[in-house]
Amino acid sequence: MSLRVGDPQRIGGYWLAGRLGEGGQGVVYDAYDETGGRVAIKVLRAGGRADPQLRGRFAKEVAATQKVSSFCTARVIEAHPEASPPYIVSEFVHGPTLKQAVTTAGPYHGDGLHRLATATTVHALSPDGRMRADVNENEVRVWEAGTRELLHTFTTTGKAAFAASLSPDGTRLATAAGDGLRLWDLASGKQVGAAFGDASYLEHAEKLEFGPSGRLLVVSDGGELPQGQLWDVDSRQRILPPTTLTYLDVVALSVDDRAVISGIPPTGVSDTGPTTELWDLRTRTRVPAPWLSQGGSFPMAFSPDGRTLVSTTFDQARTEWRAELWDVASGRRSAGNLTRSRSIPRFAFSADGRFLASSDDESARVTLWRVSDRRELARYPLSGLGSVTPRFGPEDRTLRLLGDWGSVLTLDIEAYTHPLLSGAPGHDAVFSPDGRVMAVEGRGEVRLWDTTLRRPLGDPIRVPGEDLTGGDLARAAATFSKDRKTLVVGYGTMVSVWQVSTRRMLASFPYSEKKPRTDAAVSPYQYDGIEELALSPDGRTLAATFYLTCAECTGPLGALAIWDLPSGRPIRLIENRNVARGNRPDLPYREVCPATGTSAGA
Repeated sequence: MSLRVGDPQRIGGYWLAGRLGEGGQGVVYDAYDETGGRVAIKVLRAGGRADPQLRGRFAKEVAATQKVSSFCTARVIEAHPEASPPYIVSEFVHGPTLKQAVTTAGPYHGDGLHRLATATTVHALSPDGRMRADVNENEVRVWEAGTRELLHTFTTTGKAAFAASLSPDGTRLATAAGDGLRLWDLASGKQVGAAFGDASYLEHAEKLEFGPSGRLLVVSDGGELPQGQLWDVDSRQRILPPTTLTYLDVVALSVDDRAVISGIPPTGVSDTGPTTELWDLRTRTRVPAPWLSQGGSFPMAFSPDGRTLVSTTFDQARTEWRAELWDVASGRRSAGNLTRSRSIPRFAFSADGRFLASSDDESARVTLWRVSDRRELARYPLSGLGSVTPRFGPEDRTLRLLGDWGSVLTLDIEAYTHPLLSGAPGHDAVFSPDGRVMAVEGRGEVRLWDTTLRRPLGDPIRVPGEDLTGGDLARAAATFSKDRKTLVVGYGTMVSVWQVSTRRMLASFPYSEKKPRTDAAVSPYQYDGIEELALSPDGRTLAATFYLTCAECTGPLGALAIWDLPSGRPIRLIENRNVARGNRPDLPYREVCPATGTSAGA
């Protein structure tokens, strides 16, 4: 259909070519981006732009479309619910409408109708990332997500499930179908109790999820104005907090059964959109939380201890979504924004609450954050997975992502969540050439680590030497031989050579107050200790960088000393210059005498 009089020619960065359809809420346009890519844009009708309630419904539709799997619907490219006019841009999907398909091939019936209604297998990933459940019509298979070992298989009764969820303790599976909610014992494959739920609501519901405590089930739909229901697993009774809000959507649940809910107040939706409230479901009381983000049913998540909430808001000026961390008890927001994205992100906290994973469809990536300082630790691309559900794996050593088609991508994040050791001031580390052993340099000692087994190789090695810095920055410097059999350590006034396998000292020699031999005689210096060590490929020549100070010096002087390692005999001292770390003994050097200003090159 062509554009009509009054239709816009451009919206955002897109030009409109025609109409694809229209409904009671808005018009869908055929549009193209600046590169010629074809998209579909839904725009709120002019009459509804001044209606706060309709604007609120449109904002909630934005949130709903972001949550729906791109395997089941057109992917949302960008959304601007606060723009004038509000609009949603989605990918253009070629194909007939349902009406055209029925007109051409006749009505669906029998197996064809059933396949149309249940076209995909339902997948669920347990909160700890250990198990994945696949529900295909009435057949359930539960797998170990890491090894892909089949753990349980059984057959369900009733209508085919449209959603499933695994309990936090990994013992039960909940399924949602048009004829009710059901609980299944995974070990026996038997149904636990009778089916329950609101059948009229379940006919159009789409999502099912256990709360973190395992005591509650959340069922939600994907309608124009998303709604959610809370059910007590033990009593099979619906929980309805005494709020005046209508069109309730459950945004987040905590382990102690507090819930963030969103809905429309009796006075109607405000200019900013729906109202968000915090409730204690155990006492059925509202918890004052004026700091909660308002304006939409956007994803939020509680930390495992329920003390921190990550929320999502739309930054209209920057046309992007931003995530913020809040202290639930005080209502204080952590400084800075955690993440920004073009589409609504989804979140998962690690089991200990120290890390947060966020994913969004527009950037097609998952980001790992450290909560304490909101530092981004890593980004991973998610090509081909569609909309993903992030979950931290056992002991937070992996990040598991459930994709649209039930595939589970496992990412190794152990280096970020379980570092080999935590850094400390004055402590550096060097690796052996093959990377299997790491030497951590400390104050008067070196500790060896097996990097494969991630454990120390015995007690720290106490090395000879005297601290020449007064304890401010004193540490040992170390380097491995090419064959990894020998470790050379310099500390204070001494160099020592060690056998790695036995941790036995093979030799040691001083460099102390007496300066190694040099071609230019200069006044005495005070050594401030070795900074770095390097061995020649044949293991016979040792180079060390360090700093010197003297009475006439305006500041520390860089120095490079070279020794014959087997004998411990000094060969050369290169001083009064900026010595780069890791200098190689085979490179040209220049000596400068600070007393006379004369120099000699080699």
